[in-house]
Amino acid sequence: MPATLIVWLLEPPRFVLVDSATLAIVGSYQDATLLPPVKPEQTIALVPGELVYATQLTLAAKQRSKQLKALGFLLEEELATELDGLHWSAVPNAALSVDVLVTERRFMEAWLQRLTDWGLRADVVIPDYLALPQINTLYAAGSRWLLRSGPNSGASAEPELIAALYQELNQAEPLEPPVQLGASDLAQLAAKKPTQNLLAQTFASESSFASPLRAYRWVALAACVAGLIALLGLGLNVYRLGRADVQLDAEMERVFREARPDVKRIIDPRAQLAQEFTAATNGGQARDALGLISALGRAKQSSPGLKIKTLSFRDGGLQVDIHARALADLDRLMASLGADTRVRAEVKSAASGADGVSARVNVIAGAVQ
Repeated sequence: MPATLIVWLLEPPRFVLVDSATLAIVGSYQDATLLPPVKPEQTIALVPGELVYATQLTLAAKQRSKQLKALGFLLEEELATELDGLHWSAVPNAALSVDVLVTERRFMEAWLQRLTDWGLRADVVIPDYLALPQINTLYAAGSRWLLRSGPNSGASAEPELIAALYQELNQAEPLEPPVQLGASDLAQLAAKKPTQNLLAQTFASESSFASPLRAYRWVALAACVAGLIALLGLGLNVYRLGRADVQLDAEMERVFREARPDVKRIIDPRAQLAQEFTAATNGGQARDALGLISALGRAKQSSPGLKIKTLSFRDGGLQVDIHARALADLDRLMASLGADTRVRAEVKSAASGADGVSARVNVIAGAVQ
């Protein structure tokens, strides 16, 4: 019987076998040593969503393929951070945009190493919120809440953070009780062929069809040589088009320099102009809220004695009212936020009392200038 293995990388991890045809649960385990010896048809790893940032980048209609190659630069502008240490995967959608998942390389290495230690290799790696069946519905998995805000976007974190994101996306509508979500429920949903996959670039998994096709590698090589010969015949036209493209790039760079004389680094003027236009039209406010809430959630993990009282998203930033048992908890939070180059944070006010410290903190997207 063909089966899909779902591995939810929580603490402790959950292992669920699902019938690939009927999506019926075959077995649920909390120890990899209890798995049946039969190799699954497919292995899908669900990773903690609070460690994966989902975003969408708008591309220029005539420069889509070129901008996809320059995606790293677009992400660098979006996240206001250096790309060293980050890993991402991208899927173009039907519109002139691309859905992107971003995490840290060290997280990917740790997740894949855990699977290797259990003798497993993932075919698909996705954040757990992408396995949710409905958009803009709250789900609860233990002490974590999950929210899928779009086909390829969402977040998971502590309840107060996800509740704030839900209210931001739904214009502060009253919260409904979250749907309780177990490992078996999520496994059945994840087995429905997810469209995104974090296994890309250096983490790309070898195709399961590699061995059957190995015998045809010489035929493929001959086809490639024939294709190269045909391309040489078109060389003159390509050269002429290339010269025209270079001239157009030079004109685009001139326009960009006139529009943004403060930007010194120009890699792809067309991509940068498109990114500037997107930022100028303020079309990504909800994604900004999602990213800021994710950053706040990661920083809050270092301060267990800290509680978020209220949270609002205004003018591109988060305004957070916090209560801490001690000033050290607030200091740890600010230090964690300060270490995140994708955001900058500022304490607007703070007051000490008999029950602890109350403070208002602003968290804004972008690196400190």
